[in-house]
Amino acid sequence: MKIKEILMLIAFVPLLVACEPPEDLDGLDIQELNTLVTFDVIPPNSGPTDGTRVGEFIDVYWNENEISLRESTDDLSLSWIEMKNLNITGLGQYQLLISPFAKGAFGRDRSVYSTDVRPDSWLSQGLDVIQGGYVNITEYSSKAISGDFYFIAWRWSNSLNREVGTGVSGKFNDIPYNL
Repeated sequence: MKIKEILMLIAFVPLLVACEPPEDLDGLDIQELNTLVTFDVIPPNSGPTDGTRVGEFIDVYWNENEISLRESTDDLSLSWIEMKNLNITGLGQYQLLISPFAKGAFGRDRSVYSTDVRPDSWLSQGLDVIQGGYVNITEYSSKAISGDFYFIAWRWSNSLNREVGTGVSGKFNDIPYNL
């Protein structure tokens, strides 16, 4: 019985050694992206959160001018986000208000809220409101970016005859570059 086990061991050791990955991967063009974008939908009077994850985006990309986050796993609270006119050149924080701006489709009715909508009815009453936000690029390469974002966006509501606001705070990891 021992001879049979030794022979089996001798037969499989070369097979196991052959399955090990090469030690020098510098010359190979291997791109393993673990893209994950998580977000929280937040009230319009709050700052960035690290709270409960509401959902994730599946279809994501970036280029010099925009970051696009589509196909949310929680389509009822937030369907998509676009951050446009960014001129991404590297690491750092990019402000979102009028240009560059952010917009997204929120809620069951997928109403589009944008940072370039000014909450005039609130401001005319002398109320302090938060508008706009940022995207912060913490890792940057020609192939992918990582970071976080936060913004408060507004839209006009005909039924309320005033602007309504909502916000989102999130993190992203290895969003791939796409023209």
